[in-house]
Amino acid sequence: MAQYHKIQRNAIELKLHGGDFLKSFLLMMQSNTEANKAKYHLNRLKINSVVEKITSQNQGCSYGVRIYDRPEKVCRLLSVVNIECTEIRSGNGEL
Repeated sequence: MAQYHKIQRNAIELKLHGGDFLKSFLLMMQSNTEANKAKYHLNRLKINSVVEKITSQNQGCSYGVRIYDRPEKVCRLLSVVNIECTEIRSGNGEL
């Protein structure tokens, strides 16, 4: 079982028993509703996720789902239920 090692404002890393680190990824969604639907479907698949509101002075608000799994795999799973990942960001919110 993974233990929490370090929590930062925009990045959470889980320390595994072998000393490996898993980065978090932020999957950007088109709306809050879509982000919550993604969280619901991911939780049913036993994939931990958290909905986050991202604010930007230039573009207003957007929503994303933070995951600790491979983002390509998760986006493929979400596409089966017609939820599109508009962008994938690394743990600290950068592209």
